[in-house]
Amino acid sequence: MGLETLLADAGGMGRFQWVAMVIIYMGKAFCGWSVLQMTFAGIIPDFSCESETSENDRDVHHDSLPLNVTLNKCSIPGNGSVSSSGTEESCSSYNFTGSYRTVITEFNLVCDYSWVKPTVTSIQMLGLMVGSILAGQLGDSWGRWKTNLLCALTMALSNIGTAFSNCWEVFAFCRFMIGMGIGR
Repeated sequence: MGLETLLADAGGMGRFQWVAMVIIYMGKAFCGWSVLQMTFAGIIPDFSCESETSENDRDVHHDSLPLNVTLNKCSIPGNGSVSSSGTEESCSSYNFTGSYRTVITEFNLVCDYSWVKPTVTSIQMLGLMVGSILAGQLGDSWGRWKTNLLCALTMALSNIGTAFSNCWEVFAFCRFMIGMGIGR
């Protein structure tokens, strides 16, 4: 006797099964969007180093550059002039072009901090792995319903937490907790 025959004998796919399936998979759709969030929230717009000089001084400075010198997006000339042997200082703030704000623009995650975006994604995947292990154990001891509810609540509250994070470290912690909530 095959699986199809057993399912047909049990009544097949009725209205209750369809409703239950839609409700269950609607919750899973939110999990998928939470995993993909960094793809869209981590877009790196075009940027330049923000100088401490006024806008007029910056225009004059860039117009007076020698032709063989290119400016680095991540540093500015250290002594105010550009030469082939001049020193450069790292930027402390950046000008981002575009009308949208991303995690990158909020926390200045470019140049020296460009490693943060892939690290946050890895932290989220670590949370997913830890959540999968914990959800399996909690499901055995508490039951699937309570475990699913706890994971959904963890994911929802952590998503709200990412919206209000004031530094990338808090953002990364919230992404870890989202991963744990998804790992059910």
